[in-house]
Amino acid sequence: MVLWMKNVSKKKFIVSSASGIEVAIDFLNPAYKLSEMTPDVTTGNTGRLQLLRIDPIPAGLPAFCVRIGHDDHEAIDVDLIGDKAQRLAFARKAPGYVGHKTDRLETDPRSYKLDIAVPSVGRILSGTLTMKGVGLGLRVGFDSLAETLTDAVVTRAGDNPAED
Repeated sequence: MVLWMKNVSKKKFIVSSASGIEVAIDFLNPAYKLSEMTPDVTTGNTGRLQLLRIDPIPAGLPAFCVRIGHDDHEAIDVDLIGDKAQRLAFARKAPGYVGHKTDRLETDPRSYKLDIAVPSVGRILSGTLTMKGVGLGLRVGFDSLAETLTDAVVTRAGDNPAED
């Protein structure tokens, strides 16, 4: 029993859903738009909980994904979607790259300050993201294989199976 408790205590909680998502925009670069935003979201097949996207209107500019932090379920992270060098620079907070990690505001419901900028575009978005509720789940990992074997006989219309 103690061994089981130790193993469970090592598992990480994940945010499996979020509800009441709203964004109050202070500034949005005219070359960008918010997309894929709904008030309620659930975790997809990737295990990530995407809250919204910030997409460029003209081609060639980086896009952004706003999501629950994968290393901390209390955090909101922003990922740059673009070439590898830009993604790494944004994630590592290279000079001129701002916004990968958000600041949580001490409010109820929980709110986060969004400030996103990159050198090639400048300021992209400033605002506040609010979530009224989050659903927590437990990440459980195991290897398994499920297999089903089925025998079937196909009878065509007009065949009389009793004649065999």
